[in-house]
Amino acid sequence: TDYAAKGRAAIDALASYDRALALRPDDAGMWNDRGIALGDLGRHDDALASFDRALAGSPGYAEALANRGSALSDLRRYEEAGQCFAALVERAPDHPFARGQLLHARMLCCDWAGFDELAARVRDEVRAGRRSAEPFGWQAVSDSAADLRQCAEIFAAARHPAAATPLWRGERYAHERIRLGYLSGEFRQQATSILMAELFELHD
Repeated sequence: TDYAAKGRAAIDALASYDRALALRPDDAGMWNDRGIALGDLGRHDDALASFDRALAGSPGYAEALANRGSALSDLRRYEEAGQCFAALVERAPDHPFARGQLLHARMLCCDWAGFDELAARVRDEVRAGRRSAEPFGWQAVSDSAADLRQCAEIFAAARHPAAATPLWRGERYAHERIRLGYLSGEFRQQATSILMAELFELHD
């Protein structure tokens, strides 16, 4: 599966970073990338330690700071994650999705200080087409269908740009019975698939 392949790639990458860091132990970029590989393996405590090493050598390293905040969120240490994202917004205010990550982390630890102002800033940036928030966190704030769609389109374009070769090129097929196709990133042991099982069972 793709998840198994991603896991194998992360293991291989981790081994490569460890070999490289043995030669260049102060390379902040490699510590950051090592942390990403550890995060892909679900080893969030170890990932956090790698991001800390990256920042120890390069305190202004925005990417490592963003990844550190994400690792803290994965560990459900939301107050610390909020502090990390606040530092990121201060140091690199245009870092992709940082302001939305700050808003979401603060919401998860019930820190409502400055909530209205921060939410309004994120809303304005989303409407301006900027990479301000990820859709999952923003849907807990916005009640505007247009803003939610804009946020999702911005995120999709940034993280999953259109392929050079489209999946569907306008072909038409004729069948006596309707044929349905489902495309999702969640066909695995996950809530979406479990909740959809009856849908497939009821197809006639």
